[in-house]
Amino acid sequence: MPRIPGLLERIQQPLYDRGSVLSTTTQLNFFQVPLGGGATAKTELDTNMDQGGSLPYPKNFELHAIRCVNAYSASLLDLPSIYNGAWFRLFIGTKNYLVVNLFMLSAGVGLEGLVSGSVSMGSAQNGKPDQRGIYVLAEPIDLIPQQNFRCEVNFPAALSLSSAATGGTNLSIYLDGFFKREVH
Repeated sequence: MPRIPGLLERIQQPLYDRGSVLSTTTQLNFFQVPLGGGATAKTELDTNMDQGGSLPYPKNFELHAIRCVNAYSASLLDLPSIYNGAWFRLFIGTKNYLVVNLFMLSAGVGLEGLVSGSVSMGSAQNGKPDQRGIYVLAEPIDLIPQQNFRCEVNFPAALSLSSAATGGTNLSIYLDGFFKREVH
């Protein structure tokens, strides 16, 4: 099908990016390294950004909600320190659009249920595993093509993490909303 200039299709598709929290971490910047970039090349498990720090023309994104999801393998001992010891910033262009404590950005996903047998298992998320349990914006925010943006998770004080020796704790930021792309 040929390209139709100026016509964009709207699909429900989050933007996401992953970073790792270590004891030495003071700030994580999300959405800055695209697929294939970074010291260890990012894959689709890490991000769905085609371009670091902005959306390529003519892509747009209509942001409705934000969530922070930790890895299911995260140490249950580390999560309170991470969520209580950090704050989040959504920065677009030259302005802050949201600044909150990290614990405000609940995941809305998670493992729930019982384990039978003698297996010891533990997993935790910030909030209930329910898609409605996330930070929803009162008004959507448009991310336009070539507009720089980033999400930051900031740690003002050093963390004491049990997972430091194993490579840290992975955190992912999900921007929920509607992705707009060219119609072909």
